[in-house]
Amino acid sequence: MSESSVYLDEKASDQEVEAVRRLLAEAGLDVEVRASYAQRSVVLTLWTVFMSIPLLKFLNAFAEAYGKGLGEQAAAGTPEAARDLHDWLQRLYASRPGEGQVVLNDDEHNFQVLLPRDLPPEAIEALWQVDPARDGGEAGQVSWDPMTRWTPPF
Repeated sequence: MSESSVYLDEKASDQEVEAVRRLLAEAGLDVEVRASYAQRSVVLTLWTVFMSIPLLKFLNAFAEAYGKGLGEQAAAGTPEAARDLHDWLQRLYASRPGEGQVVLNDDEHNFQVLLPRDLPPEAIEALWQVDPARDGGEAGQVSWDPMTRWTPPF
């Protein structure tokens, strides 16, 4: 996955960068992690983890890292696989103090997935059904809504 990388906001400490790198390695993602993301968003958060990794590569690497059994569960988007990814995402959020955001950016499809802290396990289970080529709409991103599931903002 050499074309993939992860950027933390410029204020991230060396310890925070290392904690995120370890979590990514645990999930089967051997990617460069740098504290070099300059926040330019209107929505101000204390921190950002910007994962520039294609969605399918992210999901496949996570499934492989957690074993063949989970890989089979993940391919089907089962509740067990979703729970494990949900727990991993919670640990990623816990690696940084205060409020922040995690964004998965799929450069192959010009597509983003917003992964908020309060994302429920059913949203993660449904993540395996997202097709970046089909689901991003004009905005090129999706976010979770319990009524409409993974949908673009407009």
